Amino acid sequence: MEITRRQALVRASVAPIVASKALSALAGQVADAQAATDAQFTPPPSAPTDEELQLLASAVESARRMSATQLVQDARFLPLHAQPIFRQLVKAIARDSVLTIPRDEEPGTRIVVAGSIVGPSGRPVAGAVAYVYHTSAKGWYSDKAAHIRSWAGDARHSRLFGYLKTGQDGSFEVRTIRPGGYPRSMLAQHIHLEVEANAYVPLATELLFDDDPRLTAEQRDHAKREAFFIAAQSPGLQNKPTYRYRVTLEKA
Repeated sequence: MEITRRQALVRASVAPIVASKALSALAGQVADAQAATDAQFTPPPSAPTDEELQLLASAVESARRMSATQLVQDARFLPLHAQPIFRQLVKAIARDSVLTIPRDEEPGTRIVVAGSIVGPSGRPVAGAVAYVYHTSAKGWYSDKAAHIRSWAGDARHSRLFGYLKTGQDGSFEVRTIRPGGYPRSMLAQHIHLEVEANAYVPLATELLFDDDPRLTAEQRDHAKREAFFIAAQSPGLQNKPTYRYRVTLEKA
């Protein structure tokens, strides 16, 4: 059917609008698909379910005869790892200066993070409680995403974590995997360390690796400003790459 000049002009003017809408719709579909597969963030865990509370009761009973390492590594209690109340239980029974975080099946390069916690005079701080947490080998704090979307989400809910208590000489040793760097970021690989000790100011810091390719000159400057600690690889413990840190606390 033959169209008029006016109809042709109308069609010509409408075509870009139709095309634009089609492209917008397509872009929206792509964004929706990306959101569905985007593992950058995951919500924090909800309040413990009845089943998790029953599991927690079992964990409390088991804690009477287990070390902090054994409780964290027990497969029965893996569903509780993201719950802060389970962390408090692990903290309450932390008595050893040696901590093993990952289970045998956890992917990643095994390393040892060792060192000592001292006061400003250099004297060892015995009995300091240290909370350690970090990402998986692929840079994720959760088993569902890289980060937990909530206030202090990664600190409160990280899957790979543990507690230890320094020895009489202030020493500590963490047997774990080398954490991966965050996805979509060039932030250096790091292990979070939070330390509490009587008569000292609580410390929240990071342990970095001198041989990390992400640790640029700019990031080294940033680490220095933030009072983070960087260690080079030293002769290995347990036949694993070992990094030694000397962490200093300030008097309260």
